[in-house]
Amino acid sequence: MRRYSGHSVLAFLFAAVLGTGLVMGADAAMNVRMSRRQKNVLPVGWMYDMRYTVWCTQRGVSATPQTWGKYARERERLTWRSRKICSPLLETLEGAMDGFSELWEARAR
Repeated sequence: MRRYSGHSVLAFLFAAVLGTGLVMGADAAMNVRMSRRQKNVLPVGWMYDMRYTVWCTQRGVSATPQTWGKYARERERLTWRSRKICSPLLETLEGAMDGFSELWEARAR
């Protein structure tokens, strides 16, 4: 009898560890799914955003969740593009301002 009790305890522990691992894996999978769904949630008041309204009017489309997604993607793309364009310009302006400040200080002396 004692000989089999050790095996049954090991089998129970193995089943508990396996069940815990499966539950944790399922929980992780649900969290990934929920985060994907939460990314698709529209912001509060999305139809009343003035820039979005102007964007829709310029293109002649109605305010729908699909057009909001297209507007958000286009706005993000333009933001990244303008950052790439503006950074050399800002560096040039910063250098020019440093030069002007040096000239101003030299003239003030």
